[in-house]
Amino acid sequence: MIQFLSQFSSETVAIFVIGISILLSVLCLWVVQRYLQFIHFRDATDHGEIFSAAIGGIISLVFAFVTITVWQNYNYIDNAVAKEANVLHNIYRNVEVYPPEISNQVRPLLRQYVEQVIKVEWPSLREAKEDAESHRLITEVNRIMVAYKPAVLGEFPLHTETLRLISENRGLRHDRIKGSKPHLETPMWTALFIAAILLVAYSSMFVVPRFSTHVFMISSLGASLGIMFYILVVYNYPFTEPGAIVSEPFQRLLDVYWK
Repeated sequence: MIQFLSQFSSETVAIFVIGISILLSVLCLWVVQRYLQFIHFRDATDHGEIFSAAIGGIISLVFAFVTITVWQNYNYIDNAVAKEANVLHNIYRNVEVYPPEISNQVRPLLRQYVEQVIKVEWPSLREAKEDAESHRLITEVNRIMVAYKPAVLGEFPLHTETLRLISENRGLRHDRIKGSKPHLETPMWTALFIAAILLVAYSSMFVVPRFSTHVFMISSLGASLGIMFYILVVYNYPFTEPGAIVSEPFQRLLDVYWK
């Protein structure tokens, strides 16, 4: 489904998801009102409203918790991307003052790494895959810097800081790749769908004097659920359109800071 939706703009996906949610909600109302009249709330409307509030409150809390969790994960990965680019920039600048035999090796490798991440690894993140060549390039940078032995005492603080930055970069890279996987797995999606169906079905059991009024009420409920599902779809896949995290911080290294 996400591969299909990734072909469209954010606005189109929003209209599609919310529209489908409204359509299914109205369909559920029609089925319940036409074929399940024996469970309608005719003589127990007050009691039905009490349980309706309880069910709605519980499901609202579940959706709120899941939505906030997905958004926080998305925001964390977005920040990790910016931090990774910043750390790479700091490593690049530190290496400038190293002896030429080190600087002339590491700086081109860092450039190659950034270019490889942008052109090859970034598209593969849509499928939560790591690029082997990108991994090899950054590992080679690590190997060269770890093997280097400062010749004078004054070089030790800078070298220690550079090694720390390289270690931090490995962690941020790991977070970026791990974060490319969907945050919500199939069981959670299943639970959310069942909860939404339960809420719509229960709300469809009430007897409203005018059917058009009931349709409007159910449509509003369906639209609200559709908005929640839209947010989850967009932010559950950090590197897939329509809400994909872009490689702009990495591209800025090549276009602005490393020119």
